[in-house]
Amino acid sequence: YIDDAEDWLNDTFGLSVEFDTVRDEFIEGGGAQDLFSRFADDVVNVGATVASTLFHLFTVALFTFYLVAEGSKLRRLIWERLSPRRALVLTVIWDLAMNRTGGYIFSRTILALISAVVHWIAFVVLDVPSPVALAIWVGVVSQFIPAIGAYVAAALPVLVSLLHEPRTGLFVLIVIVVYQQLENFLLSPRVTAHTMEIHVALAFGSVIAGTALMGIVGALLALPVAATAQAFITTWLDQRTEPSQAHEDAAPIQAPPPDDNDDD
Repeated sequence: YIDDAEDWLNDTFGLSVEFDTVRDEFIEGGGAQDLFSRFADDVVNVGATVASTLFHLFTVALFTFYLVAEGSKLRRLIWERLSPRRALVLTVIWDLAMNRTGGYIFSRTILALISAVVHWIAFVVLDVPSPVALAIWVGVVSQFIPAIGAYVAAALPVLVSLLHEPRTGLFVLIVIVVYQQLENFLLSPRVTAHTMEIHVALAFGSVIAGTALMGIVGALLALPVAATAQAFITTWLDQRTEPSQAHEDAAPIQAPPPDDNDDD
């Protein structure tokens, strides 16, 4: 495999790579050793970032689990301390938040399923080892890890395919990049807009704002929060416009007909 990879790199890109020379330079020290040292530092940094991301995701998932499990008790505890009017407003907000959060999870699940199926077909065609496992990895990680999920998801299948066949690794990378662009510009905006009832521009802006304010957690919570805020504002505006619209649509009050006795 090493000789095949060396020949493929030299023939395809017009290089003069000799892995034996690189190995000797690495053993003796020098430029190659410095290069691999910097690469090792980058790997450590990426690993730390992935670990931090997984920790944040676990924290959010644990908080969500307890909120759902104890949601009714928490709701009653808060409702008992509010006036009926404020309790009604909070009920509307609570229901909207639950519906929009459920829509977010549903939309992510749909995109993960589509991604897994598409990549499974591509990996089978390209003869990548373990196509089912790698396709599930790409689908889940790319959808449920914000910001860097697509890069983390692509790293594993590209690495596995490179070790199997360098040319296959290049094709896998092309497939993942092309699908990611199609998902970003075609699939994701439409699925998110229908399942969460949120404008595409608002969805994009909320992710940017959430990432800038709270990092990974902000990016993860940005869409449900934005969808809840949009739904609440829309509901509030509809309630305010309905009375005025009803008043405008009402028939004008006409003066009573003149009494016949007035002519006498």
